[in-house]
Amino acid sequence: MIKKLYIAFLMLAIAMALSPLWGQSDTLCIANPTNNYYVIETPGSTYNWETQGDGNINSGQGTAAVNITWQSATGIYQLTVTETSADGCLGQPQTLNILMLDYNFEQEVFICTGQTYTLPDGVVVGTSGNYVSTLPSGISCDSVITTILMVNDVINVEQNASICAGENYTLPDGNVVSISGVYTSDFVSASGCDSIVTTNLTVIDILTSTVNAEICTGSIFTLPDGTVVSEAGTYEVTVSSSFGCDSVITTLLNISDILTSTVNAEICFGSSYTLPDGSTVSNSGSFEVILTTASGCDSVITTNLNILPPISSNVEVEICSGSTYILPNGLTITEEGIYETMLTSLSGCDSLVTTNLSIAPAIEMNVTAQNNILSICFGQSTIITATGATEYQWSPSEGLSVDTGNEVIASPNASITYFVTGTTGNCSTLDSIAITVLPAPTVVVNPSNTSICFGESVQLNAQGAETYQWIPSFDLSCSDCANPTATPTETITYQVVGSLGTCNDTASSLINVINVNANLSGDTTVCLNDSIQLTASGGGAYLWNTGDTTSTITIAPLVSGFYYVLVSIGNCVDSTAIYVHVRPRPFIEAGNDTMIFPGRTVILNFIGSGYNFIDWSPPFNLSCADCANPIANPEKTTTYCVTANNIYNCPSTDCIKITIDSICGNIFIPNVFAPAEGGDEENNCFKVYGTDCVETMELAVFNRWGEKVYETTNLSDCWDGTFRGQELNTDAFVYYFKATLYSGDSITKQGNVTLLR
Repeated sequence: MIKKLYIAFLMLAIAMALSPLWGQSDTLCIANPTNNYYVIETPGSTYNWETQGDGNINSGQGTAAVNITWQSATGIYQLTVTETSADGCLGQPQTLNILMLDYNFEQEVFICTGQTYTLPDGVVVGTSGNYVSTLPSGISCDSVITTILMVNDVINVEQNASICAGENYTLPDGNVVSISGVYTSDFVSASGCDSIVTTNLTVIDILTSTVNAEICTGSIFTLPDGTVVSEAGTYEVTVSSSFGCDSVITTLLNISDILTSTVNAEICFGSSYTLPDGSTVSNSGSFEVILTTASGCDSVITTNLNILPPISSNVEVEICSGSTYILPNGLTITEEGIYETMLTSLSGCDSLVTTNLSIAPAIEMNVTAQNNILSICFGQSTIITATGATEYQWSPSEGLSVDTGNEVIASPNASITYFVTGTTGNCSTLDSIAITVLPAPTVVVNPSNTSICFGESVQLNAQGAETYQWIPSFDLSCSDCANPTATPTETITYQVVGSLGTCNDTASSLINVINVNANLSGDTTVCLNDSIQLTASGGGAYLWNTGDTTSTITIAPLVSGFYYVLVSIGNCVDSTAIYVHVRPRPFIEAGNDTMIFPGRTVILNFIGSGYNFIDWSPPFNLSCADCANPIANPEKTTTYCVTANNIYNCPSTDCIKITIDSICGNIFIPNVFAPAEGGDEENNCFKVYGTDCVETMELAVFNRWGEKVYETTNLSDCWDGTFRGQELNTDAFVYYFKATLYSGDSITKQGNVTLLR
């Protein structure tokens, strides 16, 4: 069977050796179904690629090289290319078979206790472990599936739990309960297997009780939790029982007061008084009697006893002039003198009252205004002063700074009469003063705020008064008229004082003088086809003769000339200009691109005019870098550029490409080789063909696990299919090829190669 397979692949290799597709990668895996394909290109030909619907041509249709993404499924696909020559002749279709293989993979599987799992190779297992299944595909890529099997236990648990009354308990399945009982919870655990938990729940009651207690004032009471209190109230304490649930005891505490009272009593001299306990006393003093109440708490009664002697008193009285006085017996008097009155008190004891009456003199009060001015302008104030008394009360309070004191500030809005009550001792008098409020002018100025350009004028218009005075007066056509013309040179505020009789008012006008000063800056010399920036300043808006409206513009002029800018702030404008000189560049030509053979030289054919000096770059492999016609001897294809400057320091640059013509074979990398005994001597090892134009190279081969099994940098080396001294079995490998050509160009290739034994 192996020999037949080898012969089939050998015949396929011989057939494909005749095809321009020979050497392409024909083995792919579904994880990377994209690959590049090419044929040896004939100038002027076009190429039609077909995948028979099994792949998508991403790029290159019509050219000699394409990029194709095949279906991501194992199998064999065909790629066909047909060449049409430049004269329209159709060539024979060429076909390449594409072999699509699979990769290995790993999977994790979970089952519950008692369950089984069937592996990809049909084996049934039921215990945890790592199982490897190999599925032959009939081609070189077998599928190796590693199954990591984990068995999760089924949980059965019984538990006891208790809660206090009023609390909730959450079962393992998430349900919440609050009464005693047996609860069964079925739920799926984190492992995905069913679990059963039986919960025996007990609910413990909370005990409550109430205690009534009473103490006397000054005593203390100890609550069940040991707390000591001495005030009446309701006290709730929580005590933990032996089950861990709280008990609530409420104590209602009442305080029986010790009654204390005081009795004030008086008797006439020679009498006696009976105390609350029945005893009698006849002298003055404080007497304390202790009695017991019905609640068992003592009461204390204090009697303050006063002995009234025979009463004799003197009264000094002063009244205001013109007033009257009533004696204790009801008699009305108006004259100074000493008056005796005999009275009987409520206690029955006689009293003699002697009244000494005197008459206070009348108050002489005077009210004046500041500087004796009784007329003020609207909005002004005046000081009013009262004299002749010790205390003063003003009314109405409207427009006054205060309404008491001998001096007030009056600011009424209209004419008014103020009254003041002056008091000395118990005597008082009333006086008044009238304040007249004169109308004041209301002066306005138009405009109150305006802007003008430097050098312009504006007329001011004041209204609301009879006469006017302007401050300051400079730059005005008049200083005492209502409508002066202002021509200020800078921003200024004018004030006007308008008078109506003796009353004045003030208004102002702000004139904002806008001074626009246009400025221009920037380079005034530029090389032809270069650009420079011009910047204008001195305003808020800009308009150039180029049509630009920004403060800075970029120009690339072709001829010398003026550039103008109009600078403005609002309606105020100024302008300026700048002259820009455009300098020419030197004329140069580096010559026409050319091609030479390796090791040959060429003279660079430079021509030019109007330049001072030249410089070639890169300077490598040139006879000189600053002469007009250096001799070039490049080792690889090189582009030389020459730069020339003139007296204005304006440069010109031109380039010439020297191509190295290398005669190279077509680089060919086979996609199958058979090193086994009896194989084709032309295909019994793996190497790169057509390397005549290759200067250096790197070739590496990797197995399907990414392990490097072969590498070389020698053009003549050939891999015999061994690794570490051992022959490798039939399999597909990946190669990477990188080379640098004598022309200086570099190429890279990668693909698959199949080893047959």
